Amino acid sequence: MTKAEMQEYIRSIISAEVENGFEIFACLKEDSSYNLKYLRATDDLINNTESKILTALEQNFLPEDVEYDTSDNIADNKKALYEVQQDEVYHPFDFLQGYQEVVERFTDADRKNLSGFFFRVNLNENYFWIYQHVYSVSRIDRSKHVFAILAKDTYKEIKGDILQIDTRADLIIIGTSIITSKVDLLQRSFAFESYIRAGAQKTIGIIEELDIVRGLEKFFALESKQKLTNAKKLLKARNSSVLTMDRKTLLERLKTHSRYSVMFAFEDDHVVINSQKDAAAFIKMLNDDIVRSELTGQEYDSPSKSALEPQE
Repeated sequence: MTKAEMQEYIRSIISAEVENGFEIFACLKEDSSYNLKYLRATDDLINNTESKILTALEQNFLPEDVEYDTSDNIADNKKALYEVQQDEVYHPFDFLQGYQEVVERFTDADRKNLSGFFFRVNLNENYFWIYQHVYSVSRIDRSKHVFAILAKDTYKEIKGDILQIDTRADLIIIGTSIITSKVDLLQRSFAFESYIRAGAQKTIGIIEELDIVRGLEKFFALESKQKLTNAKKLLKARNSSVLTMDRKTLLERLKTHSRYSVMFAFEDDHVVINSQKDAAAFIKMLNDDIVRSELTGQEYDSPSKSALEPQE
């Protein structure tokens, strides 16, 4: 889905006045699984919530200058909306498919398992989901405080716990696409690490099929590190145009390149990967991270824009 298609789809739904087109569900996490409960609410609460959520949607997802990218490029750490495609490996929101069978209502007893709210915006056969995460600071616990509300001219205690819904849209789900700028939220709450590592391992598989390196185990060691930095870079590299080059042509160009010819060791028409540092350098090459300015002739590490020292 392109940025234009995504924005047009959202606009077409939220611009239509559809009766009963907005529903609120509580998302509960129990053990490692999620389920929905229906949030029974007054018409005023539903209407006010709809107004605030759609306002957040317009502010965060519909501006013309918002940057849009695929999830393969999350290693760039840009302030952008990333699209993640759910597939056979990563499908964290399958539980939404059973929303029509949800009959249980959210109550105070469910508060300890509350993960967030899902808002379903409907227009006939078209719809999308909006998710708002509930952070601990948003949970107003009556057991620790006394809350009162003014009724006519007298304050009375609020007996139940208080739910807070913010003017915020953390992610949206359109079909199989998850669109969000909050990759960290996907990692913390929706097992996005499995998606990143699966993509990184696919890249290693492509490198193996190309049969251009010796020391493939160094890539696996790099990918398996606890921090996801290297796995994200491998994920980005799976769509590298370098990996589509003819093997012989690629080797010839590496051997004559001003920087890579010194950076890598070669043996029997293979790049020799002796260490994880070598593997990291190879990934940098796949992502074309070293660029030369035509104006100054200076070479740069493109992600950090830092200048590189000339090679001897």
